[in-house]
Amino acid sequence: MRKYLAEIIVGSIALLAFIGITIFVFAIGSLQFDTDVFNAVAQLRYGGFIDFFKVITFFGGVIFNIGFVVVSISFLFNRNRSTYKVYFKNDKVSNLVNLFLPWLIFAFTILIEFIIFFSLKNIFARPRPVEWFLVNQGGYSFPSGHTTTATTLYGTLVMLINNSTDKKWVNILTWTLMPIIIVLIGISRIFLGVHYTTDVLAGLMLGIVMLCIASVVIKALNPKICYKNNVDNNNTANKAEEIAQAK
Repeated sequence: MRKYLAEIIVGSIALLAFIGITIFVFAIGSLQFDTDVFNAVAQLRYGGFIDFFKVITFFGGVIFNIGFVVVSISFLFNRNRSTYKVYFKNDKVSNLVNLFLPWLIFAFTILIEFIIFFSLKNIFARPRPVEWFLVNQGGYSFPSGHTTTATTLYGTLVMLINNSTDKKWVNILTWTLMPIIIVLIGISRIFLGVHYTTDVLAGLMLGIVMLCIASVVIKALNPKICYKNNVDNNNTANKAEEIAQAK
């Protein structure tokens, strides 16, 4: 249980925050807050900002994310040579799962996240702020699917990458870029007028909950895109020791 303590604490806080935002929207009334934030963001609605946020919002959309999940199978697999040898020699079905375990975790996390936020949208059925639209957008507003998906997709990808490398610059770069991308996508939904701020905040909290679940799965199954340097070195040392003993 201690192994997953951080995920339990962060996930619980995010879930409580999501519930609090939901109460704020549907029981207390968040329209004044949402309007004030939108008016502040809308002051940037000119020239290059419009084009910039139209591009940014694309990277949180359903079409892009489905395509990304499909394409990611080409690089989210176990590249360790010994894993392939085991696959060809032993039980091919179970070892095929191990070969593509990082991608399977990634794909199923995104699939479950899609199901959850689409279900919640239809349960709450909050109309979009049509009078604020800068682009046309169908469906319901709460929570923001773009924000939920961006948080889940990019966060899970970063965790899988960092679980597979010891390079500090990779860890620093990915953990720096990930929140920047997520925040920009969330702001783009408010800027384009297709979501209330509370939709975006709720989507962010829901995405964090999904990330905590994904983190627990990753810790439990320990999927590798490529093995860490220390693991490779240990494998090499063990093989050398076995050869020496055989002689």
